[in-house]
Amino acid sequence: MLLLNNIFDLLLLAALWLLAAANGLLLVRRLVVGLTALERLLFAAAVGLGGISLGVLLLGSLHLLNPTALLALIGLLFLLTLLTNSLVATLRDMWSVIRRLPILFSQPVTAGLAAAILLAAAATLVGAMAPPTDWDPLIYHLAFPKSYLRAGATLPILFDHRGMLPQAGEMLFTLALAFGRQTLAGLLHWSMGLASAAAVFALCRRHLRAGLRFSLLATAIFYTTPLVLMQSITANIDLNLVFYDTMAFSAFCLWVRPFANSAVQGWKVDGGLVLVGVLAGLAYGCKQTAIFSGAILALLIGWQVLVIERRGGGQAGRAVMGFVAVAGLLAVAWPLRAWLASGNPVWPWLYNVFGGAYWTASDASLQNNGFSVLYGMRYPSGTAFDAQGTAAGQNLLNSYLVWPWNATMYPARFNSVAKWAYGLGPLYLALLPVGGLLGLVRKVNLRSPLALVGLYAGLYLTAWLLFLAHMSRFFISALPELAILVAAAVYALMGRAWVESEQGSSKVKKQRSGRPAVLGLVVAGLVGLAVGLGAADEAFYVRAALPHALGQQTEAEYISTGSYAGPYAAIQWANANLPPTAKVLMGWGAHAYYLDRDYLYAEHVPGYVGRYANRPASDLRQRLRDLGISHIVIANPQEVARRGVFPSNFLADDGPYTTRIYPAAGVEGTWRIYVLK
Repeated sequence: MLLLNNIFDLLLLAALWLLAAANGLLLVRRLVVGLTALERLLFAAAVGLGGISLGVLLLGSLHLLNPTALLALIGLLFLLTLLTNSLVATLRDMWSVIRRLPILFSQPVTAGLAAAILLAAAATLVGAMAPPTDWDPLIYHLAFPKSYLRAGATLPILFDHRGMLPQAGEMLFTLALAFGRQTLAGLLHWSMGLASAAAVFALCRRHLRAGLRFSLLATAIFYTTPLVLMQSITANIDLNLVFYDTMAFSAFCLWVRPFANSAVQGWKVDGGLVLVGVLAGLAYGCKQTAIFSGAILALLIGWQVLVIERRGGGQAGRAVMGFVAVAGLLAVAWPLRAWLASGNPVWPWLYNVFGGAYWTASDASLQNNGFSVLYGMRYPSGTAFDAQGTAAGQNLLNSYLVWPWNATMYPARFNSVAKWAYGLGPLYLALLPVGGLLGLVRKVNLRSPLALVGLYAGLYLTAWLLFLAHMSRFFISALPELAILVAAAVYALMGRAWVESEQGSSKVKKQRSGRPAVLGLVVAGLVGLAVGLGAADEAFYVRAALPHALGQQTEAEYISTGSYAGPYAAIQWANANLPPTAKVLMGWGAHAYYLDRDYLYAEHVPGYVGRYANRPASDLRQRLRDLGISHIVIANPQEVARRGVFPSNFLADDGPYTTRIYPAAGVEGTWRIYVLK
């Protein structure tokens, strides 16, 4: 029965992508023509999934967030595809893509690359099916949707600094959880990684006019990056952003092609620019960091019209403003929601400009330094932040110069956990500098498609270094373009160079190569090493999750075998023993997803509950009563003193303000539950 449930979730996943693509096709086919079947599916699915997310948000804003209303939304979208014949057209495109899959295995090299991609997809699929135990999904990616469903509305969440961020991915999770499909939520993020890999393949085939080998090599490099593998097994939203950013860049490249190559016919220039804006706006709905990719696209649009085509400042300005207007229209729901709830459209960011509820200038200062002091994180030297979480002035230049080495060899410096799987692997560091040097020596045409890929990746890297360098996963959206550059470096080392024809189309010119077989083995070894580095951390999850994926373990049985067994037991005890009307204050490190009660986080927004460490305990008790709190969960007792929320005598086994009810008196446990007197 458990195995059938997992299979059913896979079928639901396929049905959701089909429905999204069929609906997205209604817009895509009116904006662009001349696409391949794979391109149509990818563009249409991106638009359709974004539309479904906004539809769920609309229902939540109208206090209609319940299974009946969501089912009606799905039924309406399905009826629309039948009436417009877009469902049949989408099925036809899907069959066209499926029929061509055997071509991937027609040659030994392409078969090996395709097999590597499929093996990585299968391994991450097993991990994605497992019950969530990672921090971000349990704290907010899945916890917030569960709260929305409990309330029947997307109510403002101001007790967590992530509560008013764009949540398009979380809206899809909400749709899955509304029908009790927790596994489907994890599969949605996994599928975004696979779709991103397909987008890399399509980008190579269309924009670079690349052959099958090159396209599969770039796709394999991207998909086997340890960071991508690790993200594929968790219910996060980073791969959603990768997919939308890649599709927006692909749409931009297609929009550029009529200028660069007059042989390409059938592309509606205005419609193409609209599609770029639509996808960039939907990307912002995934994550606020999409503002950087959107700004880069705006810059490239202006550059293309003003510098490359020499069409004048007026036309460049109109093109950029048109893109910004469309992107803003698709993104505006999220800042509007934040502004109505907090007074700040990007709450809690830009406090000095907009202010914001429950936030202070001190909080903003800590936030701008990567939350390192606020959360007690300490980023070692080697990043753009020193051990105190502030800009390391005297070491800043050195930090930027050595970041490629550190990001590769010491990925823990760019994350709060010491895992190889959160790194980039060795391929990028090993081959990108070589490829860059070869490009300079051979004087790569700056108007070439490959140069455009490099320009986008370089600009994204610059933005990451300046604003986001404390987390390597914030750089994940540039990995598709970097993977293409790595593949180009491999071809250059093997004696194959990209040459621009007079019309601007890319062709491969074979040159003499000293030892292509040896180089091929070296590259294969590096790919294997990249996979191995990811698997070193990921393998534990996959091995542990395999019995659950095969239907041999329940959720409780799976979690009881891992490090989350203790916290899960405490939450299940709370679900079984706390009154249904209980409202729980979750202390630092306490994840709320598995809790079936209303809750607040104590420290994630310091001003919401308040700091009472140096105030009378009776003041905190009154504040908690005003908030409706009846119980308190403490995940890390050793953290209580330095978080500043609780007075020293507030939490006690049997004190004047609280009584510990879990674990039993005399029994020690990491997680503790108290009742407020």
